[in-house]
Amino acid sequence: MLNQILKLAFVSSAALFLRKRWQRLSWCTAVILAAIYAHSEYLDYVAALPVGTREAAEVSEHLLMAFVLKNTAIVISILAAILPDLRRPRNRRGRGSRAAPVGGASPDVKDTVETEERSCGDGFDFVRHRRKLLTRTEQIMRDKPSG
Repeated sequence: MLNQILKLAFVSSAALFLRKRWQRLSWCTAVILAAIYAHSEYLDYVAALPVGTREAAEVSEHLLMAFVLKNTAIVISILAAILPDLRRPRNRRGRGSRAAPVGGASPDVKDTVETEERSCGDGFDFVRHRRKLLTRTEQIMRDKPSG
């Protein structure tokens, strides 16, 4: 019973984690796999060259550069997948209060809070900027013909 609960908790937390990140993680995985595949193909090509030839000597000089390019591609793809999550704040409510400032707060503070509210971008901007929000009853009463 406990194993089933733990499995459910693990799967649900993994689903929540991957919900917004699956595209970035899939691109990161694709870049890493492509870099590893290309590098292994290059190493097979170098190994297939006859030893002691001029071409083998020239190609073997580029082995270090091949390792550097592969590892650089891997690091850049991992950073591209991780950095957007590190820059995004974990709790948006903690950044600024939506309540009115207490006491004699300067107008700059009010402008900052209003700017945060306007640029929230959570899909409810069309509701947030209405003059007055109507309840369901008020909407029915408004639409009902009088008489």
